Amino acid sequence: MLKTERQKQILSKLTPNAPVEVSELSEVLNVSEATIRRDLDELSNNGVLKRIHGGATLLVPGTVEPPVVQRQQQQPAEKEAIARYAIAHIQDGNTIALEAGSTTLALAKQIASCPWNNLSVVTNSVPILNTLIPVAGVHIMFVGGVINSNELCSNWNPSDDVLNHIHTDTFFCGCRALHHVFGRSNEMLPGIDEIRTVQAFAAASDSVVALVDHTKFNKIFSLQLLQMTQINLLITSELAEKRFIDQMQQVGVMVEIAPMP
Repeated sequence: MLKTERQKQILSKLTPNAPVEVSELSEVLNVSEATIRRDLDELSNNGVLKRIHGGATLLVPGTVEPPVVQRQQQQPAEKEAIARYAIAHIQDGNTIALEAGSTTLALAKQIASCPWNNLSVVTNSVPILNTLIPVAGVHIMFVGGVINSNELCSNWNPSDDVLNHIHTDTFFCGCRALHHVFGRSNEMLPGIDEIRTVQAFAAASDSVVALVDHTKFNKIFSLQLLQMTQINLLITSELAEKRFIDQMQQVGVMVEIAPMP
């Protein structure tokens, strides 16, 4: 078993309130206790878990994600740079999916500034919908469901069922947290409503592109939304630390870096 896969399985067995012992992990994963200790030490050094005597417990950030309206004010120049770079991955005639989020909204604003003859956009975001409605040559499908007032988006059914009948070329998503072992994650609430919509978007698309500002790397929340193997391309900015970019590339994710103005 590869180290990244083993560490992913270790993380899947940890919770913030229920420590797991080295001996238990060794038995379940069929590797030596020394190997487990090395893995736990590495994950602890990366800030993912907390080492305790004889084992470990999951270290989950305690802050709740602010509403999307507030997040638009966080790293605005970096998100605009990422969006301006990402627009090159969209061609006239494409059908793309834009998940709700502040960075994908920045991408929608870039789309609105370009001329189009025939671009189809599938989204669950009300702000993205409002941004693109007036744009000539852009055709929009809004997937419905239960409205999340903080995120100004829809999740859950019937959006999942609609997406089962749609094919898109590229799914652009942001993220709350991204880790090279655990993938993209979010808090259990409201993330539990989000996971099926995210998975449906990903399954409907030929390619998944994650737009990630430098503050999102090397973090883990309790609910996994996408595995790293589901992400084809990661676009970040030159503010991202090289060690985190190297980790992403080591697990097979292509990384492109947007220049800052």
